[in-house]
Amino acid sequence: MKKSVFNKIITYIVICVVITSLTVMLGWFLELKPVLEIIPSSATMKFNSALLFFLSAIALYCINKQNDFLFVLNIVTNGVLLFISLYTIVSYMTELRFDLDTFFISDSYSITFPGRMGLGTCSSFLLLGLSVFGFQSDKKSLISFSQILLFIVLLLSTVSIISYILNLNSSDKATFFESMAIHTSILFFVLTIGIMLKQPETGYVKYFTSNYAGNRLLWISFPIVVLLPIILGFVILYLINNDIVKVSFGVVLYCVSFIIFSLLYFTPISIRINKSDKGRKILEDKLQANNKELKQFKTALDRIAIISTTDTKGNILSVNEEFRKVSGYKEKEVLGQNINILKSGHHKDSFFKEMWDTINAGKIWVKDIKNKKKNGDTFWVNTAIIPFVLKSGKPYEFLSIKIDVSERKKAQNILESEYVKQLEKNNHELEQFAYVASHDLQEPLRTIMSFSDLLYQEYYDKLDTTGQDSLHFIKDSTNRMQVLIKDLLDYSRLGKEYELEQVNLKETVADCMLDLKSKIDDSSAIITTGNLPTIYGYSLPLKLLFQNLLSNGMKFVAPDVTPNIHIDAKENEKFWEITVVDNGIGIPKEHQKRIFDIFQRLHNKSEFKGTGIGLAHCLRVAQLHKGEINVSTNFNGGSTFKTTIKKQLNHD
Repeated sequence: MKKSVFNKIITYIVICVVITSLTVMLGWFLELKPVLEIIPSSATMKFNSALLFFLSAIALYCINKQNDFLFVLNIVTNGVLLFISLYTIVSYMTELRFDLDTFFISDSYSITFPGRMGLGTCSSFLLLGLSVFGFQSDKKSLISFSQILLFIVLLLSTVSIISYILNLNSSDKATFFESMAIHTSILFFVLTIGIMLKQPETGYVKYFTSNYAGNRLLWISFPIVVLLPIILGFVILYLINNDIVKVSFGVVLYCVSFIIFSLLYFTPISIRINKSDKGRKILEDKLQANNKELKQFKTALDRIAIISTTDTKGNILSVNEEFRKVSGYKEKEVLGQNINILKSGHHKDSFFKEMWDTINAGKIWVKDIKNKKKNGDTFWVNTAIIPFVLKSGKPYEFLSIKIDVSERKKAQNILESEYVKQLEKNNHELEQFAYVASHDLQEPLRTIMSFSDLLYQEYYDKLDTTGQDSLHFIKDSTNRMQVLIKDLLDYSRLGKEYELEQVNLKETVADCMLDLKSKIDDSSAIITTGNLPTIYGYSLPLKLLFQNLLSNGMKFVAPDVTPNIHIDAKENEKFWEITVVDNGIGIPKEHQKRIFDIFQRLHNKSEFKGTGIGLAHCLRVAQLHKGEINVSTNFNGGSTFKTTIKKQLNHD
């Protein structure tokens, strides 16, 4: 049970004792006999008894209170209690001149020793007062001794209460209990319980207040152990006193009844306990199997992983054999040391800040870390740090499981190095190709174009039909070649000669429409725009992006269909998303990725003219802006091209 519940019970006991004691003291002043003697012709609660109960209640309330005044009050009230009870005991042994029994009030109800508490009452108060002093101590041995004194008081009050329940005559009681009133006995009983609950987890009391199986069984047994003997005793005494049965047969009847009722009471309990025990046995077997399996996992993990545990400050609590083997440290060298002894200096402070923020939030953290051995060598480990958390969610310990990945890292570095070299080689070859395309290819191309123009001017009318067709073919081919070379040059130069700047997309699209005016007029294309923003990017590449997408939107349409193109943009958290929607012939889903590869065409030249570089060009522009481009076919035909542009761009 919770301590707050015990405190409430103690408060109720204090209130009950105070009210009862004050009522009895008032009853003496007003001569209210029913208040003094609850059961007619029985013992009365003396005025001094009521006074000591009042003082006991105050002392009970003050026990272990963190207040100087209450501490002093406890000492004073308990001291008065001990003095009066001890003085009364001494009065029974000797004739003292000072009569304390009738100091406050005269007693006309008692024949012998008027106003004096019974020997059992004053002895109980003496034991009660001594136990209160013991409960003020921090020594468990003294508290345990005080609990023994309280058990004696509890036993005395219980005997007195049972004698009243069994309706024994005063002459039948032991002299020790003759003058103890029923409400005196009850107040002793509840006061004893209250004082015991001040230390519910210490000494013998814990066997009654803890929530273990044995304690629960003790409370389950309470009705049969305590109540049944009282009930049977009352019934048997009634039968004997009314000459219904003899004393000897009454004893036999008591024994048989107790056995039968005990069996009837405990049999269902034993059945429930057996069921619970079977369930517990099954759970124990499962737990043992799980523990065995976990032990096997741990053994396997210890052989392949570097394992350590640390506290919340990073101090090492334990390490396994693999940790010692890989790091070169002995166990005694690292226990109590901070995990920072493995730091290699490779990672930035922000790396470890992110790690601590994650695990302190109760989340698992997994990343590669470069650690340092005892001899200074470094090694890479793939690390998983698992926080162990309290019910509140706050971590109290961290488990680190590391796998040595040094060989993998070496191989990865070699591959990355070779890959970079290959990329550099390819870029160099591409630059050489651009140079050849701009000089070596354009020069003979210009010669061919000049001679074809000369042939056209001087000899076109003199050629037959076949010759004229051939001349047209030469001129068309050289024009296509010139466009191809220009596109290749633009493609290879992307990102090399441009500066980041504020680009007004609405103005950029307007410039593109001016450049494409003849195509727009020829196709009667309708081009509309939404609310296009001003963004941070590369002006000319963005213009080429729109030029290519607009050209394609006007080119790839079904016959007798007027091109209709809409350009819009929307803002996301990290990117601008630009969409170009057309009503063209669309692109089959299986080709929607490869159309962005250079020289990829879905149609032959007789259907639609082009070089196969335009969309590859668009992809390069998107990548230049740290974004991407994709296409989807609209439900009612046509295509939607979505291009993302990163908001925060650097001069990478």
